[in-house]
Amino acid sequence: FGCCCAWLRSILLYHFLPCDKSIFGKLKDPIFWILTLMSAIPTYGIRSGFFSILLFCIVFPMPPDEFQLVNFIIQLKGSQFFTVGFLQSLITGGTYFYCSSLDTDRLGYCIRQYGPGSSQHLITALVDYVANILLCWIAFWSLPFSEKNKEEFVVAVRTKEERETLKNRGSDLEGGGEASGDEEAMGPTRSGHRCCCCRINSTRGGRLRTLLFYDMFAFLLSAAVMMGLTALLGFEVGKGIGKYDEDGDGKDWGVDPQLKANLYIARVLYALLTFPFAVFLIPVVSTILTHCDQT
Repeated sequence: FGCCCAWLRSILLYHFLPCDKSIFGKLKDPIFWILTLMSAIPTYGIRSGFFSILLFCIVFPMPPDEFQLVNFIIQLKGSQFFTVGFLQSLITGGTYFYCSSLDTDRLGYCIRQYGPGSSQHLITALVDYVANILLCWIAFWSLPFSEKNKEEFVVAVRTKEERETLKNRGSDLEGGGEASGDEEAMGPTRSGHRCCCCRINSTRGGRLRTLLFYDMFAFLLSAAVMMGLTALLGFEVGKGIGKYDEDGDGKDWGVDPQLKANLYIARVLYALLTFPFAVFLIPVVSTILTHCDQT
């Protein structure tokens, strides 16, 4: 069972976050397309479930890699902007255009049936809404326990002759030699104090901490908007059109269209406010922000 889990973990990480493929190499991989599609579906908890599994695979076994944790945060927030924010905004605009132009006789009914949040289940939408900030902070809290594995990455991409040369240098060091400046700079960072099986370094993440506090502000702002809309517009239990609970008594509060619309607006607003993270999907900009080397 353990070998099977390790194999699945390696399949997921290599095909979604390969270290030896450019974007063009990824586009030729069908598994990459499947995983990317799963990460872009913001309904029924598919997206939040996918990123939860991805974070678990990165963190365990300990210690995690610093670059992979930082890259996870940027991927999570960047995809949130494009899928939950930008894409959902386009869908909402198209829906309103359809209802106001092609179904004018039943405008109110059309909006309630096909408008913002009507197709989502309230509980799964709420889970996805909270997971966007919770997973982000779990990854950030794991950064002090991470390590830089740049040395292993550099060795992996060298030619066979260069690897043999570096191996011989390592044997000389074990015999008592001193490391050169380049070798010391290339090696993984070992600063910090040790706790259990991990070394703790509170400097991991670079300037990412400030950006995460901005993300928390965006989440609280969107939550305040949702609560304000609910207080002003209210909601009625069992108000959904033709969508009641299994008993048919109309007391399933999760089908209320106004409450769904309020949550939908909050999710889209929160996602659009994560635009600064989307900028850091560009590799060079990401390095400037986080100060960690790609592995």
